[in-house]
Amino acid sequence: MIQRTTENDLVVQAVGLAARTRRRIESAGLQPTDFDRVAALFGVSVSRVELSEGVDGSYLRDQRRLILNTRRAGPERGNFTFCHELMHACIEDDDELLSAFADADLRSDEATMERLCNAGAAEILIPAEDVRQVGCSVAHIPELCERFSASSIAVALQMIHCAAGQSYLVIAEPRQSDAATEMFGEMSTDGERLHIAFAAESATANYRIRRGRPLQRSHGLYDALQQPGVPLKMEAEVPIGKNPWRLPCECLYFRQKVFAVFHESVRPAVSPEQMRML
Repeated sequence: MIQRTTENDLVVQAVGLAARTRRRIESAGLQPTDFDRVAALFGVSVSRVELSEGVDGSYLRDQRRLILNTRRAGPERGNFTFCHELMHACIEDDDELLSAFADADLRSDEATMERLCNAGAAEILIPAEDVRQVGCSVAHIPELCERFSASSIAVALQMIHCAAGQSYLVIAEPRQSDAATEMFGEMSTDGERLHIAFAAESATANYRIRRGRPLQRSHGLYDALQQPGVPLKMEAEVPIGKNPWRLPCECLYFRQKVFAVFHESVRPAVSPEQMRML
């Protein structure tokens, strides 16, 4: 039986490509944040353009040009955007990864490519080796942000890629509730609720967490809001579909977001709303 390449296999290859990319940057005496010189090293150019809100950048393959939004908020976000778009160019130049991508069994080519570029950008900015030396704990997110001039989301993303075993990352932020909560079988209520702004999984994880859904007010992650900057450990429900299960969790409220990592020990019963990783 022929075993098809999975999305997780592609992530591993993309991270390897990113590690080689970073070594090439360092060998040239450059830093990943030296956008124009790094771009020239890889035969691409950089343009700074005012794009619509919510679009950080893009890659024009035919022109081999990286587009960066001048309206982006903060240098750390800009650093990640540049590395993300650079990964698009590096993947396009890597025949082996492109071939594996073409043969892989994927739900969405576009979503998978974005995941590969996110994973690669995190590796370029924050080397996995350095993260493992510090430790894959949310307690170290502030330290790594400062050390690598990286956004908190980029650091958290790299941590989940470095995590041993089956782990899940949830980044939740407080915002006003709205009628969209009814999509998840909950009645909308007034006031702020924690909503999942971003989610990711370790390479061996079996399920995916959907973005956008609100967390019930009884969820343990709300405890972090009361203690900014203090890492907490608890057992909490992994917010997957209508069939969550409780796992050991560590969380931290930092830069107006709650960062939580769940470490899987027992698999839940399969729910129709859960998305299996192939």
